[in-house]
Amino acid sequence: MITEKTNNTALKIRKAATKLFGKQGFYNVSIKEIAAEAGTNSALISYYYGGKKQLYSAVIAQQSELIEQLQDKIKGLKEPALTLIYDYLEAIMKAQLNKDDNIGLLYREVLTPTGLCDDTIGNHLRSIHTFTQELLSKAIEEKSLKALPDQPSAAFILESVTVLIFLVRRQLITSFDAKLSYDQLLKKIIASYFEPYVIKN
Repeated sequence: MITEKTNNTALKIRKAATKLFGKQGFYNVSIKEIAAEAGTNSALISYYYGGKKQLYSAVIAQQSELIEQLQDKIKGLKEPALTLIYDYLEAIMKAQLNKDDNIGLLYREVLTPTGLCDDTIGNHLRSIHTFTQELLSKAIEEKSLKALPDQPSAAFILESVTVLIFLVRRQLITSFDAKLSYDQLLKKIIASYFEPYVIKN
C-alpha cells in the first residue's frame, strides 16, 4: 500500500489540501485547486486518497495525530504534573498557531461540522479530555494540587480556555496586557484558575 510516508506526491497533496481547506473550508475547495496547489495531476488525488472527502478526513486525522504526539512527548518529560499541565496546554496553543499544520480545522469541524469526520473529532476531543484529567490526577497525587470539587469539569475548563484563546486571540489579547504573548496569557489565566487549589510548600 502506498502511503504518505513512502510517497512524496501524496504528502504534497495532503499539505496543499490542509492549506486550502484551512483558508476556504471543505465545500469551497475543488479537486483541481488542490492539485494545482500541490503541483500535480488531479487524478492522483483519487489514486492516493479516493477523493476529496477521504482527503479531508486524512487531513483532520493527521491534525488529531499531532495532539497525540504532543501527549506522548509530555508523558516522556520528567517534570511535576502541574508543570506538565502548563506544558501540555502551551504545546496545544503553539500547535494551533502553526500555520503549516492549520490545526484550526479541527475547531472548525467542532463549530460547523461537515459530518465527514465525526468519529475522528469525537476521539480527538476525548483524548485531550482524558489526558488532561490524568495530569490533574497526577498533580493531586503529588500533592501540588488540592482535590478538585469536580475534576472532569476542571479539565474541560482548562481545555476550553486553550481553545477560546485561539479562537478570539486577536480580540482577547487587548483585554489583558498587550505585551503578553499567547502562551503567557494562557499561563496567566490558568494560574489564576488554579490559585485556590495550589498547595504551596
